[in-house]
Amino acid sequence: MAESIFPPFPPELNDEEFAHLVSETIDWCQAHGLSVRPPPALLEAARNPTNALSSHAPVTLFPSPFPRKNFQDALKIQKVYNELYAKIVQEESWLVNIIEDLSKHDTFISNLYSIHTRISSTGGPSQPLSLGLFRSDYMLHISPSSPPAIHQVEFNTIASSFGGLSSLTSTLHTHLYTTGHYTFSPTSPISISSLPPNPATADLARGLAFAHNAYGPATSSFPKETAILFLVQPNERNIFDQRALEYALTDTHTIVVHRATPADLMAAYANTQRIQATSDPSELKRLYELPRLELEKPTNALIYKPPYARRAYEISTVYFRSMYDPSDYESSDAADLWELRYLIERSNAIKCPSILTHLAGSKKVQQALCAPGELERFLSQRDAEKVRSTFAMIYPLDDSELGRKAQELALNPETAQHYVLKPQREGGGNNVYRGKIPGFLQSIGKDKWPGYILMELIEPPSISNVVLRNGNVEKGGVVNELGVYGVTLWSREKIQENYQAGYLLRTKGVESEEGGVAAGYGCVDSVCLIGGEAKEVEEDLFASSRTELEGILEGLELGEEAESVKAAFLKRFKDLQASVEGLPSAEGDVGRAISLGLGEGYGRPFDFGGEEWKMPEGEEWGEFERMGGELEGFEKLGRELERRLDEVDRRLEAEFRGVGVPVEGRRWEGGSVFDPKGKEGEEEERKE
Repeated sequence: MAESIFPPFPPELNDEEFAHLVSETIDWCQAHGLSVRPPPALLEAARNPTNALSSHAPVTLFPSPFPRKNFQDALKIQKVYNELYAKIVQEESWLVNIIEDLSKHDTFISNLYSIHTRISSTGGPSQPLSLGLFRSDYMLHISPSSPPAIHQVEFNTIASSFGGLSSLTSTLHTHLYTTGHYTFSPTSPISISSLPPNPATADLARGLAFAHNAYGPATSSFPKETAILFLVQPNERNIFDQRALEYALTDTHTIVVHRATPADLMAAYANTQRIQATSDPSELKRLYELPRLELEKPTNALIYKPPYARRAYEISTVYFRSMYDPSDYESSDAADLWELRYLIERSNAIKCPSILTHLAGSKKVQQALCAPGELERFLSQRDAEKVRSTFAMIYPLDDSELGRKAQELALNPETAQHYVLKPQREGGGNNVYRGKIPGFLQSIGKDKWPGYILMELIEPPSISNVVLRNGNVEKGGVVNELGVYGVTLWSREKIQENYQAGYLLRTKGVESEEGGVAAGYGCVDSVCLIGGEAKEVEEDLFASSRTELEGILEGLELGEEAESVKAAFLKRFKDLQASVEGLPSAEGDVGRAISLGLGEGYGRPFDFGGEEWKMPEGEEWGEFERMGGELEGFEKLGRELERRLDEVDRRLEAEFRGVGVPVEGRRWEGGSVFDPKGKEGEEEERKE
């Protein structure tokens, strides 16, 4: 642990202030779904048989300091990382060479790879598109000889969780600041400009929506309705994180989502086999009312009828939140579980991720990319250098020259203190640290060593914070891990979508060597950005919000006239950003009138940059209603836009107050950035 590079933290509160902060945090979490199912140690399953009870997620009471420059570096490089891993899967020969060798030493990897070889031997995958909801995890590395830098811990290609809860945690900390809970201490570094918005929920859901729309209409003879399938673990404690994405898909994108465990799908597939084996009409009728899962020929459309639905759906996209760890296959039905994974991979549904994308997230691939010249296979020289700058030193544990050097380092108790040993696994609790490495390697046998990589430990700065877990407060030293989400949709020929999708900050006690929140080691946090210029403040205020707005707008398939409104909304958001250029100075005309008028009754004119556009009325309105439900989508767009723009409005007001700019003249209390005169002003205009 390196020395701190941050101002004193967290802010000092007296007992009464602190008690109120804890109470406010618990209530806010429960009211907004920043929650988890209670662990068995807290509440026995017998006392919660219907899962009606929940507890707040483990969170920090304060956002943790993080250098603004390093935070922005991590966000900016995510699109390059997305491209890198998409191209690794596109140009699969390089990946296959690595996985073929790795499968000789790792049974789990071997089973995954065998699915790929089976499908390749029968003509390859049915579906050319792949979706990646990625997360690149970093820790801040402090060196006496250089400025702070982000070093990559790992790159996650499957079940990259906590996008839902991380967005809520950022909003929680902003709420606590704007309601005065962080302003008691004059030494606090927390300000509205230090709390960037986090669009992870909206942007990850948008990625799933992109895949769903790219799949297109149903191809099966029956049914004709498509849906996204979330493949989840049984008794999932982190269900509210998943539900956040699910509800964003249904509420914002009007996409049907079904949830199922592997056991649910196996039972449905077994019923399909019974249907195929019987010819009794009455028995067929009974069986068709039960859940079923099948591949329809010749397209390999994946058809699923949930147990709670009266009709079946064609699955456009399978989103894996399970089947990523050996424990997901450890049961008496292990062979059937592997066949289920094969059936899904063989289907025409878009997989998030595909088998190859899952394998690309192996630690061995991360190590192989560290070798000289390997990144240049997939990236330009410039982008390769950017990615390489985030690497920590990683060694193989094979019989190569570098591998033999790593073995010496790992088996020596003194040098092993500076390393972590990692298997090819996702989730927390799998790594071996420092002095435990020599004994562990000797216990598993040398033939297993090539299945691991040896990684140089990252030295993060020391920092203190307060963690709230199960209602209990834990104060002390912590370590942060920053994850940046990325969304990529690609085919064999090209990358169709590629964007950064928000962030996750996980915080753990300094005594904990693992950081998995779901595994019980860490908690959800958000960043308090330290350093930076006024221009960077402006970018932080608007960049993520604009990404969110674009996602909402682009995710809606509207008619030609409504498309012009979408363009106008984006134009007005650009105008808003331009109007406050140079924050936190008071030079810009922040109070310009941007009257959206949504919710005030359709048929009234919209003033977009001097161009009047009017919603259709009469017969034209009837025609507009017939655009396949597009009106409903437009109303949801309006409501969501108003909510997001109001949030930006509040942030700007707080920013101006925070830097001492008079706000009364800008009529903050009477209106907003977008409607500075407020309701009273509208009434005055009507009287005039």
